[in-house]
Amino acid sequence: MEENKKRPAGFEETDVNVMAVGKFAVALVVMTVLAMLLLVGVFKYFQSQDGGRAASVDPARVFPQPQLQTTPIPDLKAIRAAEEDLKDSGRVVIRYSGTEALARVMIEAESEAQMHLHANAIADAIRTEIGV
Repeated sequence: MEENKKRPAGFEETDVNVMAVGKFAVALVVMTVLAMLLLVGVFKYFQSQDGGRAASVDPARVFPQPQLQTTPIPDLKAIRAAEEDLKDSGRVVIRYSGTEALARVMIEAESEAQMHLHANAIADAIRTEIGV
């Protein structure tokens, strides 16, 4: 009979200490309140350093409006003509900037004259398209 009363290892012998759990909960609430007060204090400090005014930002001025191509065929014709003329002796790379009104025209060709000819033709087509 005595062996039935003996519990195997790993079982708890006592209940949960409610007082310790309560103290932990109170300490957690106090720490949370202190953190919130510190955060409010930091925000008030930065607001006083800024003069109490928040800078308003006009989103239309910060982000450029997307400019869609209305007539892609003339641009494409100029690029395709340069690619056909260069074939395996060079390459054409057009890169539109996403942050400023700018298109980069990069051309590799066997001669400088050929490179200038195609670069100017593509640049003129782009200028005509955007109205510059």
